Amino acid sequence: MYLLYREEDSFKSLKQIVLNKIYREPIDTLKVCVPSFVYVVQNNLLYFAASHLDSATFQVSKQWHGICEMRKSWARRYRHLVAQLNYAN
Repeated sequence: MYLLYREEDSFKSLKQIVLNKIYREPIDTLKVCVPSFVYVVQNNLLYFAASHLDSATFQVSKQWHGICEMRKSWARRYRHLVAQLNYAN
């Protein structure tokens, strides 16, 4: 916001830019807001888990989460690759 204000040198033009980019393009705003909201919730859950679990349990569960995410990513890529190969044939 500050950089936009410095670029425009006017509060009215800054207000107009914010209105145009945020309120008049709600789909683009949601595309940014939904992942950021999920990120905030995830960080709060991690903080909650870190404060209520001992450190070893928290580290193991965090590493297990990483392994599960990696396997889901591989499965998605494999499915995409198989779909492409089936489409090519």
